[in-house]
Amino acid sequence: MRVPDRRSSYRVGVRQLCAICVAVVAISGLSGCSKGGTKLDPKKASAELSAGLKAQAAGTLSDAASHYNEALKYDPKNKFALYDLALIDAANSNYGEAANKYRAVLAIDPNYEPALFNLAILVKAQGDRSQALALYQRAVAAAPKDASAHLNLGLLLRELGQKAAGDAEV
Repeated sequence: MRVPDRRSSYRVGVRQLCAICVAVVAISGLSGCSKGGTKLDPKKASAELSAGLKAQAAGTLSDAASHYNEALKYDPKNKFALYDLALIDAANSNYGEAANKYRAVLAIDPNYEPALFNLAILVKAQGDRSQALALYQRAVAAAPKDASAHLNLGLLLRELGQKAAGDAEV
């Protein structure tokens, strides 16, 4: 299964900071600044994120992952670094880890449409159509002009026997 690299209308580097560290701690074991680790430094996090994006674009996913992990050391709340790590996990067929990271992104920003969309794809592939339906509905609500979210929601509604609602979405 291939999960598309989706940033929707979001542009790289436009929004670098967001909230909540709890999910990142649960996923990656980072403790932010509390154990004498690396201090919060959004500028260094941004630089690591940029380096990660360049490495990812060049196809060196392990280098990209290293940069994203460094970005999270400097800013555990960076949903973009965490999201890109999820994309790398999905590209490497580590779907469970990708799903966990998408959930962590959503703990930081519950309306981050690319994470909603990609998590919906993963959970549907695992057979959980009701959770996928809820995620696609949230994705459509978060980005009402996203045609692919409407399409996937519509196709799923059709699968669930809701032909009229599915047709309306498609």
